[in-house]
Amino acid sequence: VELMAGETVQKRMADSVADRLLIQNSGRISIDLRLARQLIELLDADFITIGALSAGRLVLQEVIGESAHSTSRLQEAFSGSPCQLVLGCGRFLSVGEIRKNTLLKSSDWHESIQVQSYIGVPLASSCDRLTGVLGAHGMRSKVILHSERRLLEEVSSKIIRTGLHHRITQDWVLQNFACIRAIADHRSWRLCGALIEGSDLRLLSQIEDRLRELPIPILAGSDSVSNSWFFVSWNMELSELRRHAERFAQGMDRCSISVAPLEEHSSSSLNLIRALRAGDGS
Repeated sequence: VELMAGETVQKRMADSVADRLLIQNSGRISIDLRLARQLIELLDADFITIGALSAGRLVLQEVIGESAHSTSRLQEAFSGSPCQLVLGCGRFLSVGEIRKNTLLKSSDWHESIQVQSYIGVPLASSCDRLTGVLGAHGMRSKVILHSERRLLEEVSSKIIRTGLHHRITQDWVLQNFACIRAIADHRSWRLCGALIEGSDLRLLSQIEDRLRELPIPILAGSDSVSNSWFFVSWNMELSELRRHAERFAQGMDRCSISVAPLEEHSSSSLNLIRALRAGDGS
């Protein structure tokens, strides 16, 4: 169930700093650090790479997360990373055990950098030409969950293309809560949610600063139709989530805040919001 409807609403949300995950400006791809770290947690990865196509080659442009190696060393070994395979086939790729993969087990990326698992997705331009690759790398072998694959595929499919600008709206988190739910169940995470509704939340000043102040285990999204903000957190007490919601809502006139555990609710984000409206679980 999508909270956003229509191209006009999507474009407005895409232009909002609060809803931005990945942007490409003037040929350079960058990623919002807070949301990238959330993606690292959700995909059970150690670091994320952004590879950009330059002069026919995929070069390492940015690294986010924990790696024992310097960026320069990662750049040297990047030609042997699975991102190169994603570029070659132009499709999603996941490898749970690189040591068992014929093409990658002898690569510098595996032998020297010690990367053991990988999930990657291509990034395309407005005319569907490949411009880069977003990859999540793990330092241990793992089983790649179908929900993790769907989540990263959704990141790619939700790119809104306008000229040289690539924007992935943050509402993919809400639209794909079923994936978050499946990942949480697999890892025994306890989920809870918060809903902030007010007279006109779009007029809130300092949105970007307030989003940055939220701790990493909170995913934030907004619904411009009902003027509400929706938060999903894991392994956090309801009282703590309420404190963060109240701090976020400071200065909003006539707003209401509801928090509740999400274990028993439908995976539909719309039903989750309805459940939060029905009763405060704090």
